[in-house]
Amino acid sequence: LSVFLSAVSVGEQARVLRGAGLLAIELSGLLVILLSFTFGFYRDRLSRMVEVYRTYVSYPRYTASKLCAAWILALGYVGLAGACWGVVLALHGAFAWPLLAGLVSLFLKLALAVAINFLCCCLFSSPALAVTASLFLYVAGALAPSAFDAMAQRLPDGPATLLLKGLACVLPDVSRLDATMTLLDGQLPGWGFFGAAAGYTLCYGLFLWSVGTWVSSRQE
Repeated sequence: LSVFLSAVSVGEQARVLRGAGLLAIELSGLLVILLSFTFGFYRDRLSRMVEVYRTYVSYPRYTASKLCAAWILALGYVGLAGACWGVVLALHGAFAWPLLAGLVSLFLKLALAVAINFLCCCLFSSPALAVTASLFLYVAGALAPSAFDAMAQRLPDGPATLLLKGLACVLPDVSRLDATMTLLDGQLPGWGFFGAAAGYTLCYGLFLWSVGTWVSSRQE
């Protein structure tokens, strides 16, 4: 699909091929990682394997290991898919070394999605509902913060503005981790971007892990 889109985009073949590849890796990674994590989480819950694990380790350590395993899976998937994407770009003369930084951005976004999915799995008893809620929150986190900021600037100061700013702070800000527009031109974002993105992912992920672990332990 990426190759086809680049072929019909006269004058923008390299840019379209790069963008379509990044988007394909992100969407496929979301489906693979979220479905696998959700399946494993509910399988352990339904088979009562959680009680077995808790005889050896504490519940917070168990949930942390589940989250770290999913992050490692996301890292491996991004690396493998990124290698295949790099080969396709090289064959069509669209490869640029700064694009490798896009894989770091994709990994951080998938890591944040896993943390969101973990919280949803702890909140809902249905796997389908957990996956749906995770995708909804991820998309909302990618689109809502900028929309909330634009609406808050147009509204007068008051409860509505405070509500919008509060929602923008609570929702995961996925756009904070996105460097696609810079990478499509073959340019590398500043190192400060990656430091801030990694710090945000880690802090927000730990927050979601803490809330999810507390909710799930109360249910158990």
